[in-house]
Amino acid sequence: ETLYRPLEIAQLISKTLKKQGLSMAKDALLLLAKVGRCLPSRALDYTRDLVERHSSGPTAIPLNSQSIRTLAAKLWHVDELGLVDLDYLYLQALESGPRGLPALQQLLPISAEEIAMDVEPYLIDIGAVHLSQRGRALTAYGESLIHRHRSEQSERRLENEKV
Repeated sequence: ETLYRPLEIAQLISKTLKKQGLSMAKDALLLLAKVGRCLPSRALDYTRDLVERHSSGPTAIPLNSQSIRTLAAKLWHVDELGLVDLDYLYLQALESGPRGLPALQQLLPISAEEIAMDVEPYLIDIGAVHLSQRGRALTAYGESLIHRHRSEQSERRLENEKV
């Protein structure tokens, strides 16, 4: 499936919502696009789930950014950029320097084909990784994502210890 720009996906989501007599703020539409990794099918699946939960009677949730963040973290298991644990494992595998696909395949619990087709395109598209002559390399943005992820994990551990 082809990656699209967040605005293109946000427009697609908006049209889908309008058909159901619903609407969402632009920031929420863009967040939903990013959570869906700018893939139309994934973003529309998340949209359907959000709308279903919005329409479910007394436990209905609002169509806003906070609802999207909550669903993303607790049910869809993605962060605000659409990244999952495997994406972070991939980024961490590049911390010590550029690596070729065979080396990454040894470090990750998926095949080389899955790395090349499912993981890398989005990470390259958002600027977290770039291809060099020495292999796949982490960018400064990719490093910042790893540091942010580690901080969030530490905060969650501290919160869980308090409970």
